[in-house]
Amino acid sequence: MVVTMGEMFDSDSERGDLLDVARSHVGNARGLLVVGDRGAGRTHFLQSLIRLLEPAVRERVWIGDDVDRLDAERSSKVADAVRAGRVVPVMATAPEHGSPIDLLVRDGLVTQLRLSPLKSAEVLRVAESFLGGPLDPKSVPAFVPSRPGGDLVILREALAAARGAGVLAHGSGGWRLTSHVPPDGDLRRLILARLGEGPEAAPAVTLLDVIAMAPELSVEHLEMIVGNLVPGDPAWEVERLEALGVIEVFERSGILRPRLRDPIIELLLPQTMGRVRRRRMGTAIIEVVNDRPTRELVTSEALALVQHALQNGRGVHPLALKRAAELAVRSARPELAWQLATLAVAQGSNEAQLVMALAESQLGRSEQALARLDGLLIDPLLEPDRFQARDDLRGLVASRLADRASAWSLASMPAVPDGELDLITSIQLSALAVQPPLDGRGGGAASTDDPVVLEGERLALEASVASLDGRMQAANALLDQAEALLRAHGADSFRVRWGRVFAGLYECPVEVSRLRMQKLSVEAAAAGRGGDLGLCEWMDGALLAACGKVDEAIPELTRAVAALESNGIHESAYLARVSLAIALAARGSVESALDCLEPVLLLSEKQPFLEGWALHGLACVRTAAMQSEEAEATFCEAADAYESSGYRLWSLLALLDSARAGRAGVTLARVESLGEVVEGRYAETAVRFVRALASNQSGSSDPAEMGRTGEEFNRIGDDYATLGMHSYAAEAYSAASALFRRCGRERPAAAAARLTEEQLALCGPVRPALVRGHEKVQLSDREAEIAQLASEGHSNREVADRLVLSIRTVETHLLRVYRKLGIRGRTGLSEALTSSSRVVPTPMRVGDGAE
Repeated sequence: MVVTMGEMFDSDSERGDLLDVARSHVGNARGLLVVGDRGAGRTHFLQSLIRLLEPAVRERVWIGDDVDRLDAERSSKVADAVRAGRVVPVMATAPEHGSPIDLLVRDGLVTQLRLSPLKSAEVLRVAESFLGGPLDPKSVPAFVPSRPGGDLVILREALAAARGAGVLAHGSGGWRLTSHVPPDGDLRRLILARLGEGPEAAPAVTLLDVIAMAPELSVEHLEMIVGNLVPGDPAWEVERLEALGVIEVFERSGILRPRLRDPIIELLLPQTMGRVRRRRMGTAIIEVVNDRPTRELVTSEALALVQHALQNGRGVHPLALKRAAELAVRSARPELAWQLATLAVAQGSNEAQLVMALAESQLGRSEQALARLDGLLIDPLLEPDRFQARDDLRGLVASRLADRASAWSLASMPAVPDGELDLITSIQLSALAVQPPLDGRGGGAASTDDPVVLEGERLALEASVASLDGRMQAANALLDQAEALLRAHGADSFRVRWGRVFAGLYECPVEVSRLRMQKLSVEAAAAGRGGDLGLCEWMDGALLAACGKVDEAIPELTRAVAALESNGIHESAYLARVSLAIALAARGSVESALDCLEPVLLLSEKQPFLEGWALHGLACVRTAAMQSEEAEATFCEAADAYESSGYRLWSLLALLDSARAGRAGVTLARVESLGEVVEGRYAETAVRFVRALASNQSGSSDPAEMGRTGEEFNRIGDDYATLGMHSYAAEAYSAASALFRRCGRERPAAAAARLTEEQLALCGPVRPALVRGHEKVQLSDREAEIAQLASEGHSNREVADRLVLSIRTVETHLLRVYRKLGIRGRTGLSEALTSSSRVVPTPMRVGDGAE
């Protein structure tokens, strides 16, 4: 990439791409100035870049972090050395630094690269690089803020302090907190020094502590709390710290609200406080916020009250608990919502019953939720809105209870709270306190008296069922409706966006779907939502297995099963087990596959929703075990189970697998019938594949018919290759090669065999079980030597002279090469020799008059 003088880059691009650009510049002896606010990861970027440089390049590099801190004399010396060509500078600075180094950018000697603040997912990756391994999702919110940016030096030291204290321990699932982080005086002094405040600055430090403990309280409340704690002028301190850029004050709902500019420091500062100081601060926050009527509290105030009252063992108004529970529902944390609502109901709050029932339904306890709603007495004359909300919620819960499939992505119930905060609940509550408003308004929580969250989930579930049934247009329309509904009420839409990727699986190439799912996976990991992360890992692993990359799929699916089970999402864990069993069977680990599948097979006898998946997995295992007849029959049983549940697309896919196993003639009529109602590219290709398989399995000896079927297999292979379904493409090309060879068409047979090998190479070392044997393309040493020279543009005479051969010998060898590779001449030679390195082949019509 050529970069012009003074060109600026935006870090919305992947950091890896920016590192490649930076490495290219420095390797070409061009200086680099990385510009970004604290939290943009300037230092981390420089360190990553230096590690990538060749040793010879590294010797010429002058590294300067925070060059804005250099005095004028030092800046001038650096600039002179650069102009003289003695060093190649790699520097980092804050924006608007103003120094002689700026002139280097102006004069084209240094390229400026601007970094924007790291997003939460990027901060998580940095944290995991500090730890040398993954951070357990439940522990992520204790260290990774939801706002972008933050001081990575403080993050590194906080992780080191937690490890040193023995509370951040390494286990099978990565690094996880085992207890609350103890106060750390060294970390506290470092944070205050980075903020420019010393421990002796009592009013300012107290103000910062209060903001970190209760972000986004009103400035009025903040000044009252600090005034009650220390002498001085809190209002003046607020103005001073805002002017210095330590805090930022913004207006929301007509009220001025402060927060620390640095989100990592805002998150970690409370962890550094001594227990006595933290209790005293929490008590002061409770007393001031409690002076205001609870019904007038905005969400951030109610949440601060709940958090600190529970942490200090104080009583808290049930209405505040209800408000906090509503925010947890909107933030897709149903376990926390249920625990908070339970505490409110225990204190006699009738209003919290609706929130509790909603959370119970989200957690897979719809019977319990329905009983709660039926027992909830609301006077329709005195409270018509709540009466209507209860009826609406009851209808949604009853609908969920009637649909067994609705439990597939739901977590199980958490433990009953006892009024004390356990570690995970405390972390989740703190994460709610510092997360940005979901709706961009933040003035107050949308009341769950209007059960939009459950309605949004219902629409998303209905969309997933429509996808499984092959009604893609209907699925996307439902997802549009669900997303609009949830966004309008400021509720989290992750599951809807996950459903959109799920619906796109049957339309998009595999790599496109994987990229979309991985983006959601990163979002779930950064938010510390292990259940959602498990759902993403399951689908990514299933996609890898579907395209034949089973060696990559197995570890991904193993992680998914563990994550889903540990987060209580048992139904999805069973489905992930089926995907893992299929991948294990494809690798040849039949016994391990059966062990993995056994719990699903036992459970599916009582749960019709799982029956299709369990049978489909069993059929794949039987295929790998070479039990062909049993496999064919079981695939058809799976298709019956899918169709009886209303999943016609998956019924079609099971019938395709039955046809691939040898039963195409029996299944063709049913496949064609399903193909008339099921939408999507995958379904269209599946129907054509079964037709071609039925024709091939009929055993026709007519050369013309075999040729036509071979050409159709080639087209099917092209379509599967374009979709990234490499094992299916290899199977289709292999069938084409065999048919062409049977009818004496050697050149197209060789071309199809070459495409088969290309697709098998993309699958990795494991050969798909249903790819039949075929002749590999094998050139002799002399043929390969001559072909290589010819592909480089040498004429036959030049090749002959170089190898001391006759021109006729060279021509003869080339004719053999063309025949073996299935090409007509030199035009396709270079591509044919290197085709195994291509990701997706250019569609080839190798059967059209190919002789």
